[in-house]
Amino acid sequence: PFAKGGPEAWIAPKVSTTVNWQNEGSEIKRIDSSRPQNTRYYGEQGLTWTYIKETGRRFGFFPSDGIFDQKSPMIFSGSNLSDWQLKAYLNSTLSHGLFLTLTPEREWNPGDVGRIPWDRRLEELDDLDRIARKQYKIFLRKRHYDPRSPYYIAPELIPEGYGTDFFYKNHPFTQNIGDVEFKSGS
Repeated sequence: PFAKGGPEAWIAPKVSTTVNWQNEGSEIKRIDSSRPQNTRYYGEQGLTWTYIKETGRRFGFFPSDGIFDQKSPMIFSGSNLSDWQLKAYLNSTLSHGLFLTLTPEREWNPGDVGRIPWDRRLEELDDLDRIARKQYKIFLRKRHYDPRSPYYIAPELIPEGYGTDFFYKNHPFTQNIGDVEFKSGS
């Protein structure tokens, strides 16, 4: 899976592009114009966002086993902070206002994202984590009727209980969704 940004990177990025990164990307690196950067983070889960977007809410959870580039950069929360808490904070009205003071033209570079302050007291708010996870699950459930989605189960017209297995069983993202429950007909 390859994060490419776009208008649907918010909450749960819609990923429809894949890249062959086998053997540390040897197939890609053999192209003269290829310059993969920050490859040590490839495969790590984190937050991605759309670099340029007219609206504010743009941070989404990107599961492990994917790669990214400058059009859809990544931020990694580290071991002491939940990706979910960070996503909730970065998508807040407060953060949006702070971003606009830094970049009124709405081009959010990684350096600008790194300048947004973080208050350690936010780490104590379990509700941020819970609400962000719930929001993510809702977005994924909406995608299990989309045949282009790795979370596709069946057409929406299929009666409830008919099919609950993912169509793309070997997609890395469906292997990393944890406790997200999917039901046909919901």
